[in-house]
Amino acid sequence: MIQVVIKSLKMLVFGITPLLLIAGGSESPVNNVRVDQGTFRFQFSGKNNDSKVGLASFQMKNEVDELGRKIKNLVLRFVPENGCNADKIEFIIASNINTNITTGNYEVADLDRLIHQYNGVYGFADINELSELPFFAKDGSLSINVDYNETISGNIEVTYENAEREPLTIKGFFNAN
Repeated sequence: MIQVVIKSLKMLVFGITPLLLIAGGSESPVNNVRVDQGTFRFQFSGKNNDSKVGLASFQMKNEVDELGRKIKNLVLRFVPENGCNADKIEFIIASNINTNITTGNYEVADLDRLIHQYNGVYGFADINELSELPFFAKDGSLSINVDYNETISGNIEVTYENAEREPLTIKGFFNAN
């Protein structure tokens, strides 16, 4: 009887336990990570692979250009924890039409000109530990859920490039206030 108990115990310890450990050890994708209000969690890939967390904020701006046209801008700002003052990631969603910027998916396009009279998404990343040069958004998307009372949440998957054509991809989730 004791041998049966010992064999059963060995089977449990050496057979089932490793399977349970392997099954529970998978990492959840970045897009499924919840973050607290006013924070972000991004994965960086390119020259350096890293992840960053920090503070997320937004600001709605209504501006009038020199020709009297109304431009609505949503500015999203991300500042990594433990970074220096220059470290930041920023997006501007600009709309020169008379509608509000709403919940939806916004495509980032390569911007080879100044932002004057621009209608779309413009982004840059200035992270000193990655490069002395700033990175500018080239391609990707920004998905946002707008709650005008308090927060804007969503996720990003954007490819950047600096003046030396070094690539940087940022994926992650944010909840800005």
